[in-house]
Amino acid sequence: MKKQIMAGFFIICFLNYSVSHAAEPEPPEDIAIGNFPAVVAYLNKYISYVIDDEDLAGLNIAIVNNQNLVWEKGFGYADVENEIPATVETRYQTGAVTGILTAALVMQLVDAGKISLDENIQTYIPDLNLKSHFKKTSSITVRQLLSHHAGLPLNLFKNSWSESPPSFHSLVDSKTAIHASYPPGLIYAYSNIGYSLLGIIVERVTGLSFAQAMQKYIFQPVGMSQSTIENKHSQDKLAVGYKDDKAGKRLLPRDTPAVGLVSTAKDLSRFVRRYFNKVINKNGLAETIRVQNQQVQLDIEKQVGFTWYLGGLNIKKAGPVIWRGGVTPYHRSIVAMLPQHKLGVVILSNDSRSWDEINKLAEKSLQLMLQAKTGIKTDKPDEDSERPPQKIVNHPNILKDTFASAYTGFSGYIKLTEEGDSYSASVMGWTLSLHKDTENKNWFNLEYDLLGFIPIDLSWLAGVKVRPAVVNQRRVLIVYYKQHQYLFAVQYKPDKIHQGWLSMPGEYQVSNSDALLESMKIKNGELLIKNNQLFFNYEFPVWYGLSLTLPVKTISDNEAIIPGLGTGLNESVSIKEVNGQRFIEYSGYLLKKQNKTEDFLNFDF
Repeated sequence: MKKQIMAGFFIICFLNYSVSHAAEPEPPEDIAIGNFPAVVAYLNKYISYVIDDEDLAGLNIAIVNNQNLVWEKGFGYADVENEIPATVETRYQTGAVTGILTAALVMQLVDAGKISLDENIQTYIPDLNLKSHFKKTSSITVRQLLSHHAGLPLNLFKNSWSESPPSFHSLVDSKTAIHASYPPGLIYAYSNIGYSLLGIIVERVTGLSFAQAMQKYIFQPVGMSQSTIENKHSQDKLAVGYKDDKAGKRLLPRDTPAVGLVSTAKDLSRFVRRYFNKVINKNGLAETIRVQNQQVQLDIEKQVGFTWYLGGLNIKKAGPVIWRGGVTPYHRSIVAMLPQHKLGVVILSNDSRSWDEINKLAEKSLQLMLQAKTGIKTDKPDEDSERPPQKIVNHPNILKDTFASAYTGFSGYIKLTEEGDSYSASVMGWTLSLHKDTENKNWFNLEYDLLGFIPIDLSWLAGVKVRPAVVNQRRVLIVYYKQHQYLFAVQYKPDKIHQGWLSMPGEYQVSNSDALLESMKIKNGELLIKNNQLFFNYEFPVWYGLSLTLPVKTISDNEAIIPGLGTGLNESVSIKEVNGQRFIEYSGYLLKKQNKTEDFLNFDF
């Protein structure tokens, strides 16, 4: 009976969905050159459809062609509860989009001779307390801060977003030590800390506060009159942020040089137009979109400028595609441009679920604008574009005995075991099957076994391929997805657990939670020992039923790292004693051990 009720429930849900959701508007097939109104008319319908279909709170868009603003509009609500619509004057938190303005500000000071790109940052910040367990590493340069190759942690998360956050100057007070995650120049690792340090450098060479310097060098010259660096007084016309249909607290960032810009789509479109101006080479902007990591092997295909991504959006035949996205606890943003054709788009949203949609919208907008400006159609992939190239890294050694091994990466601990000509992978609580790709040598296709016996292709796994390789003397897994290749994981070889950590396994809860952690809905975690290896396991907050298992590599009796390669990995964890109690500290959070679990050793991957 229960099964019949559930079946009926799903049928009703399906019928309701089918009846109540309109079909997605079809884009115009042929757009005459110069017919920008056709693009605007379609996007108007498409965005309205997306807002309704995805039940998003609000969204603003601005599209530019050379020095002209083609279109700007607000959709949905800036404040759902009070039915305040999003208008062209609605302001949003822009997150990491802030960095493109910070980089432009730094480059003006470079041109003025106040900052040197390849200077050691401790020339400007001698009081920086930087710790490293790497031997014989070089100094961090301003250029490496700008391109996110300084080897610094993603963030010091505790109080990084709060109703009353500390200043970013707290990063250089006597009580704060910043622990390097990598040697400088090894790999791209986005860091809010790095851009906050740039903000401190700006202040010390100009004698101005960071907000004053941004006003003098960027906002006023560009005409960004509705933009501010966020503070307690910058809430005017700021859209209310939403997560899962619920209004979030109005949180302010600590790291304002990295994520503190509050702006409108129109204001940011004015900044984009500066890249289409003839004076681009005179104000340092050209350097911000030049490839900065061509010699960094572990970045694989990723190309970056100064916080800009150079490629990654799916816009074919358009020349360079340059973009930057931003994420705050409740807002999302993206700025993208085709500099060769002088086209750009800015999209801002106050709904945390909008990330995928604004990325698709940015691609769609630029594809259609390119067609309207040049006649180039980009919606059809190039011939054989689905086939991954054979040569993907400088040193693509394929060693069969290295594939079956343990790895660690963004999805945590991965265990690969050989099963004849195929492999089985345990990752995030799932079991994946890897089968040889018959058309692409050395690549493997992924399948997911539903309930252990029904092989299916999940939509997001379709087209995903994986292969082993050796890059920069490290054994890694490369993933191919949507015509791009990424470093996915690195081989993990555990060492002996240091004595101080042997008594630490058990269930843990954050004892000093804050508004950011509450917004992320992180649940309790568990420190485990399995097969003489140390792991931290917690339920992944985004997808129901998935758990993330992170290996913990101890480096002393009270220090450890979460090993891996890339943003947010290889970061420090420590044992800290407070008032006679031992805590695990990560990024400022103190994790307190709860009552002993019944049998924490009984854990399977």
